[in-house]
Amino acid sequence: MFAYRSLSADDPKILEHFLALTPEDRRCRFHGLTNDERIIHYCAEMMRREAHLVGCLEGERLVGLIEIVPCNEGAERRGEVGITVAPDRRDRGIGHALVQHALDFAANHGVPLVFGYLPDNVRIPRIVHDLGGKVNRLSAQAELAAPTPTAFSLCLEAIDDLGLFAADMLGFWRKAILAPLAEPAPAKPTPTKAT
Repeated sequence: MFAYRSLSADDPKILEHFLALTPEDRRCRFHGLTNDERIIHYCAEMMRREAHLVGCLEGERLVGLIEIVPCNEGAERRGEVGITVAPDRRDRGIGHALVQHALDFAANHGVPLVFGYLPDNVRIPRIVHDLGGKVNRLSAQAELAAPTPTAFSLCLEAIDDLGLFAADMLGFWRKAILAPLAEPAPAKPTPTKAT
């Protein structure tokens, strides 16, 4: 069973997910040959961007990820999108579901979603076309217009934000409060009897 939720940029599952991609998947996602070092650097930089991340989890394993980076191009705001799905979990609707989550973000922030892809990538154009977007095969770009925000999209993002806050607080609680309590107290010296 798959669960979709917002992720924090410092979630270690993201790096693990990217490192598990095949060389071809890395080429499609990062638009070129990408070694482990570049992926590690990319994940470190991810924390500096104002990216919105939604992951698809199967148990504890991250099997899909969509990254939306709001940016300005001239006077226009847009969300640049990167998406990956684990090779062994493709053709199960994960990509479509991740883009649907991205559309909730686009609606709430009033930004169209723009997908840059390599010309041999057939999955991105198919997903965007299926969802009513425009695909320009000459420029290898696809775009989905920002839908009108709804009560559901606004509540969903608020719940995700609350979940991220709760996860951050739980992590802090475990590190700062519970971890020191679990450390064993130093052994008390036993008194020796004088003979």
